Amino acid sequence: RARRRLVTASERARAAHRFVTQAERAHLLRPGRRIAVYQPFGHEADVSALTRRAWRRHCIVYAPVVTHRRRFAMHFVPLFANARLVVNAFGIGEPPHAPNERIPILHLDVIFMPLVAFDARGWRLGSGAGFYDRCLRHLRGARRWRRPQLIGVAYEHQRVEALTPDTWDVPMDGVLTERRLYRFVAHS
Repeated sequence: RARRRLVTASERARAAHRFVTQAERAHLLRPGRRIAVYQPFGHEADVSALTRRAWRRHCIVYAPVVTHRRRFAMHFVPLFANARLVVNAFGIGEPPHAPNERIPILHLDVIFMPLVAFDARGWRLGSGAGFYDRCLRHLRGARRWRRPQLIGVAYEHQRVEALTPDTWDVPMDGVLTERRLYRFVAHS
C-alpha cells in the first residue's frame, strides 16, 4: 500500500492509458461484452480510461454496489456514462440503482478487480473486507465453461513473490498492469 501511495498523478494517468492498451491487445473490450469495472478508491489503479474505452467500444458496463454492509454483500448494476455516483458508507462511488437492476454474476464476461498485491499464480490480496471473494464464492476451486474472466488491475510493482491463499479466496484469471496482461493457469 505504501508503494502504491507513492505513484504520482502523472504516473497514474500514464498507467491508466496503458491499461487500455493492454486490454485492447487482449481483446477484452469487444463490442457487446458485459464488463464490470470498479470506482478507484484511495490509491487503487485508475480504470476510468478503461471504462470510457469500454463505452466507446459498445460494451455494457457494470459496477459493484454494496447491498449489505454487515453481510459484506455486493452485486453488480449498470454503470452509465453520465450517471451521478452516490458515495457509499465506505466512501466509494456507486451508481444509483434499483434492486431489480443487478446482473447475475455468470452473465458478466469480464470483471476488472482492484487489488493490493498479486502473485504469479493468480492469487490476489484485496483490501481486506472480502466483498469480491464473497460475491464470487461460487467460482472457488472450479473453472466453469461459462463464467466471467476475473482480471485484476494493478501497477507492476504490486506483483509479489508469493501469496498464501485463504480457503475463501477466489483466484484471478489474469492481471492487467501498465506493462502487460498476466494470464494464470486454472487452479484446482
